[in-house]
Amino acid sequence: MLVVLLGVAAGAGVIDVAVAARAVDHAEPAAAGYVLAAGALGSVVGGLIWGHVAHRVGAGWQLAGLGGLVAATLAAGSVAPNLPALAAVLAVNGAALSPLLVVVYVVVDTVADTSNRTLVTTWANTTFNAGVAAGAAVGGLLVASYGPASAFLIGAGTAATAAAGAGAVRRLVTTDRPPSGTAETTTADSR
Repeated sequence: MLVVLLGVAAGAGVIDVAVAARAVDHAEPAAAGYVLAAGALGSVVGGLIWGHVAHRVGAGWQLAGLGGLVAATLAAGSVAPNLPALAAVLAVNGAALSPLLVVVYVVVDTVADTSNRTLVTTWANTTFNAGVAAGAAVGGLLVASYGPASAFLIGAGTAATAAAGAGAVRRLVTTDRPPSGTAETTTADSR
């Protein structure tokens, strides 16, 4: 699960650098703040909505789907024709990224026992921050050499690979079971 988080965070880490470069390319460097704010607003709204919706699939599927949406929006960012379009794309990106973090922290809280819950949560937070930092560093190199579209595309590929990994190993996430009260059970539920 932390590898999935690392990959998605690294993919999303390109956003700040690529948005700033795109704003400069459009001769509106100050607009980068508005574009990034759209992503932050999407994150707030996405997290609030996610917390109020009943989820019918387990954590592994949620991580795969949300990571896939983060990847798709990063890819869309590479071809956004203008800054308002990029802002809209990043609002959707934020709306997926925030719930992804919620799912990670719920899984961490579920699998950790009370004696090490703080430690495990700290590792999740550190993993996310390390991924974003690595993505920003690589994004900066890509922007300098090939332009902002390349950073968005490499970020999308990184996040997509992590999301695919979440789908492939979803059975290893012990909390990957339907919500209580449903008829379906998993091997972990049967024990």
